Amino acid sequence: EEIVGHEKEVGQIERILARQEANNVLVVGEAGSGRGAMLQALTQKILFGESLPELNYKRVVELDLSLLVNRHQSPEETGAVLEQILQEVLKATNIILIIQDFHNFIGGRLRPGAFDVSGTLAAYLRMPQFRLIAVSDFASFHRFIESNLIVSSFEKVEVAEVSLDETIKLLELFVPGWEAKYKKFISYPALKELVIDADR
Repeated sequence: EEIVGHEKEVGQIERILARQEANNVLVVGEAGSGRGAMLQALTQKILFGESLPELNYKRVVELDLSLLVNRHQSPEETGAVLEQILQEVLKATNIILIIQDFHNFIGGRLRPGAFDVSGTLAAYLRMPQFRLIAVSDFASFHRFIESNLIVSSFEKVEVAEVSLDETIKLLELFVPGWEAKYKKFISYPALKELVIDADR
């Protein structure tokens, strides 16, 4: 799968995950910056053995903490289930976890029914066989994560928005499909105009 505009960030994430220690990544970028597509492309690389030897063929699994929190009555119950999941991840030794909207599960933002994972996660983050990719946006990172002790267990990778040229390059990958579907020819100048107008 081609990665447009985020080759540098993907490379950074791969290098961090491949380390023997300090191998947890905090991906910080705005929604719409291509964070999701970038992590999908990274997952494909790992799945097909096209990443680094330390990562190839590992299983990349998303841990849905919102679902976990909503499914259990008390913080104690949630904590016990999370502990069980993390133990299984550790035992498997070939799993890379992803947690989206990490800021929602870090102290300082506790609402009724919410859960702070920092206490439970802290011990695991120090273990070399445990690898986590946590995802947040800039405002939430500064507000909730930056001041939390857990931040020291992560290496931060910032995801910038793709440039206009990269956006055009990305859209060009979709053009053949659109042309076939809508029986219309899409010219390069039209694509460029569209991207410039959208940016404006």
